[in-house]
Amino acid sequence: MGNIIIFISFFLFTTAGMVLIKLGSRASENILFTLPILDFKLSVLSLIGFILYGISFLLYATLLTRYDLSFLNPTTVGITSVLIFISAAVIFGEVITGVKVLALLLIISGVVLINVGK
Repeated sequence: MGNIIIFISFFLFTTAGMVLIKLGSRASENILFTLPILDFKLSVLSLIGFILYGISFLLYATLLTRYDLSFLNPTTVGITSVLIFISAAVIFGEVITGVKVLALLLIISGVVLINVGK
């Protein structure tokens, strides 16, 4: 049960971190730092996103001690890809195309195939 909580927390912190970093980069207020050469703005939202993403890294490091890397990496990348895909469509209004859905299904299929028999 503890590992499931760590997995769920990892996915939530990773997804929330990425979404907030993206939202923060669009912000025009509460800018803490700007790096014009990279067109990078660090706002309060993106700072919170970086913190959440950092926590997700610590959760991932914990999962690394408990699972084989050949299982963990494809699984986390695959599920995170699905969550980010959904978040991008819902929060940012990104267009869902047939090609994107097919690509996502291929990622999910790959994760399932890698983990068959484990």
